[in-house]
Amino acid sequence: MGGAQASTLPREEDLYDYPWDKSNKKSIQIDLAKFKELDAYAQKVNVRNSVENLVSVLLKKAHGDLEKVRAIWMWICHHIEYDVEGCYNLGKVSFKPADVLQSGKAICGGYARLFQEMCSIAGIQCEYLRGISKIKGKSSHAWNAVRVDGRWHLLDCTWGSGTVDAAVGKFTFRYDEFYFLTHPALFIKEHFPDDPKWQLLRQTVTLEEFAQQHDLDLNTPGLTIAFIRTSTTENGYFLARLVLIISTSQLILNVQLLKQTSAPAAART
Repeated sequence: MGGAQASTLPREEDLYDYPWDKSNKKSIQIDLAKFKELDAYAQKVNVRNSVENLVSVLLKKAHGDLEKVRAIWMWICHHIEYDVEGCYNLGKVSFKPADVLQSGKAICGGYARLFQEMCSIAGIQCEYLRGISKIKGKSSHAWNAVRVDGRWHLLDCTWGSGTVDAAVGKFTFRYDEFYFLTHPALFIKEHFPDDPKWQLLRQTVTLEEFAQQHDLDLNTPGLTIAFIRTSTTENGYFLARLVLIISTSQLILNVQLLKQTSAPAAART
């Protein structure tokens, strides 16, 4: 099996705010329509005998690093289901990519390890990230960063694959495009990495700021005001930075940075 590559942190030039591609919510310009044939092919591939053979078959239709990452992502999101029982009995859960492939089940760590292994075999630089997730409350979580076209990008195979009905303990495959190469300013709304460098933001969010963020439905059409990060104090005043997002489904029509002053920082508790 191809081993995971040595960990490398993003270079300094990768830490600035990524440009907004107003056609979607990605950290890279993507025309999703161009993935139609590749996505369909990846979903139909049914190889379980080894991770190497699976990657070999997937890459037959992939050209370039972005398409390789897309094929791997698409396969995992449509073939690996969340191990609901394993989530409550971690002693019986394996995070080894080969075991995840054979069982077809995983919790977040298994999804991320399999994605990392498949990328390594494909010659794609990939990192396994751990941290805190927040949709309703907080919990430990794992996801990935992948390097495409000289830049790091974030994705979450677990949340991209489907949803769990906690009431009945059932997983349902429900693909979510949002979590593929999500713009860092949006990804930080729900993912707080242990190493702040993997936020991929020029000015990182603190754990306190992360906890104070409102839980937003970024896929709901309409006007959303999102607190993305807080700057340092300036002339004794606290400066809050807001991002104004006008969205319709997967389309971001306008993004505008605002600056708001409030009471002097020294007076805040």
